[in-house]
Amino acid sequence: EVAATRDDSAGEAFDKAAKMLGLGYPGGRVIDGLAASGDPQAFRFPRARVRSDPMALSFSGLKTALWEFLRDSPEALASPADACASFQEAVVDQLTDRVLKASKRFKIDRIAVSGGVSANSRLRAAMEALGGSHGLQVWFPAPGMCTDNAAMIGHAAVQRSKRDRLLPSELRAVSRLPLGRSLGAP
Repeated sequence: EVAATRDDSAGEAFDKAAKMLGLGYPGGRVIDGLAASGDPQAFRFPRARVRSDPMALSFSGLKTALWEFLRDSPEALASPADACASFQEAVVDQLTDRVLKASKRFKIDRIAVSGGVSANSRLRAAMEALGGSHGLQVWFPAPGMCTDNAAMIGHAAVQRSKRDRLLPSELRAVSRLPLGRSLGAP
């Protein structure tokens, strides 16, 4: 494992931020849309650094900062574009920072961005800029294919179950299987 979140994923952070802003669920798409007309520098939200693990991601402080900001500045809810843009920028900064660190640490020159957050337009632009300035090739799935990772895994499991005619009692679930390891055939 190269990096992990200490709390919520980036997608969950967007979902919870949208809930705080009264924008509904799921939140990533609506925050991305509103952020397009907002100022990402309007408000300074924190970028977490985990002292014990420089690759770790944490969004709990960012979510708390948004909650406190909204509590102290309820007028921001009347026009949330700046809050969305500033929050989104903080999430994107953390993700691109860790990708750059990982690419240097492991001498990686190709990056694939996937999952629901990979549809975020600001993340795409930032990752493409990062790639251009650091000689990295960056790939994204088509936006219509950017779905939650859990949904992709579930779909793959259903397809494999149908193909191999597996019964639910024959399945073995391992939520933290290390990369490169296989459970093998059931």
